[in-house]
Amino acid sequence: METGQVNIIVLHVEHGYEDRERHIERMLGRMGLKWEWMLDGDIPKLRKEDEERWFAPSFRETHTLAEMSCAMKHLLACRRIIDAGMPGALILEDDIVLSKRFPRIFGASLEEARREGRDGGIISYEDTRLQFVPRSQRERGRYLYEGKNDRMTGCMYISAEGARKVLEGAEKLKVDRPIDNFHNLLRSRGELPYYWCQPTVATQGSFTGLFPSAITKRYPQWLTPLVWGFKINYKKLLYNLR
Repeated sequence: METGQVNIIVLHVEHGYEDRERHIERMLGRMGLKWEWMLDGDIPKLRKEDEERWFAPSFRETHTLAEMSCAMKHLLACRRIIDAGMPGALILEDDIVLSKRFPRIFGASLEEARREGRDGGIISYEDTRLQFVPRSQRERGRYLYEGKNDRMTGCMYISAEGARKVLEGAEKLKVDRPIDNFHNLLRSRGELPYYWCQPTVATQGSFTGLFPSAITKRYPQWLTPLVWGFKINYKKLLYNLR
């Protein structure tokens, strides 16, 4: 399937992150991709009734409003997929950096998912959590592997069926942790198929130092690219030796 035929939803804060908006417009524009913004779910737009419907009472006590807003935007993206009758959508957070190989590998992975019946959940494309398929487990020509954990939510494809499972899980269990960890909870319960794409083709720019993080501050901004470069190269070496 051509990447341009897939629905793309970019999660974005309406005001104050214009640098990320320009980044998305340049990057996706160069790839010839069309997308829609998800601007609902910003902190000022969080409603008490939504919080009570989707979140555990403990969420506010243990997590920030920025984390709640991020989770809410993902839930609203799931709702958008279902309400619009989409077969699924590529969900991007606005700091994501896509590899030049992304369109080719993304398209090939979706074809594989449909061919092998692996299109009922989430496919993760990013390396931000520094988790990869060990070299000994990789198969020539294969892109998708059973996920052993979540790999964050900066770049993922979620099918309509997967979106329904996330919304049903959130309403039943209530979200009590960041949304990526909630996806992992559903995965561990056998309620949400979760796949890793190998090779990875996306990284969150707030981890590489391209953008300041909107949620957590890890290192001084000038140090972030150096730390990230060391971490990812070290981890890739380890997984290539396994």
